[in-house]
Amino acid sequence: MRYFNPFSVLRLLVLLGLFWMGPGWGITPVHATSRTADFSTVVVFQDKVRKSVHGKIYLSPPYVRIEPELLDIQEDYGETFLYDWSRRKMRRVFADDQIFFEVGLSRKSRQKAMQEGWIPWKKSRNRSLRWIRLKEDFVNGRPCVLELLERTEKIKRRGGTTWIRDYSLYWKALDLDRVPVRIIYFMPDKSTVFIDYTNIELQPIPVRLFQPPEDFLSLSPF
Repeated sequence: MRYFNPFSVLRLLVLLGLFWMGPGWGITPVHATSRTADFSTVVVFQDKVRKSVHGKIYLSPPYVRIEPELLDIQEDYGETFLYDWSRRKMRRVFADDQIFFEVGLSRKSRQKAMQEGWIPWKKSRNRSLRWIRLKEDFVNGRPCVLELLERTEKIKRRGGTTWIRDYSLYWKALDLDRVPVRIIYFMPDKSTVFIDYTNIELQPIPVRLFQPPEDFLSLSPF
């Protein structure tokens, strides 16, 4: 059995100044509460190069709407991403051109959505989850509980089956039904992803926001 490098956990805890895991063990899943928020994602690569994106996100699992805001105006096409995880489909909508097209979503896409708190994590016969409570803290102006997620998963590869183990950190707002306000996790290329959610509002979201406007032209299949 081969595991994800355990020193990644130590690196996370050293980064946060956490050497004692404290009391409290148990399952506290990322919640499926409908909400809107501003998001900021920063990816830090091994060579210290950073890539960032920010924008608005609407969450009503299994539906997700993302409106990214690009710093480079010349590359901003007014694009919106509409996810439907019940159908495993994503629609890319271009408002300026009034067109959209639909693409399928892979298993890796679903895992990314769970890692980033868009949809709840799910256990399966090939995946086990363990949430470890670390401490209470204030993040983005909100009282939070910080939890370490240990995920063990069986992956099929050429020549047999491999088990991997990885870790993520979640700060969950105690005053907002424990929805995540900050997430840190590692990518297979050893880059680190930092996500912050701010201006969170728990509220029902109209279904129409997860659909392209009726008068937009579908270019699916592209």
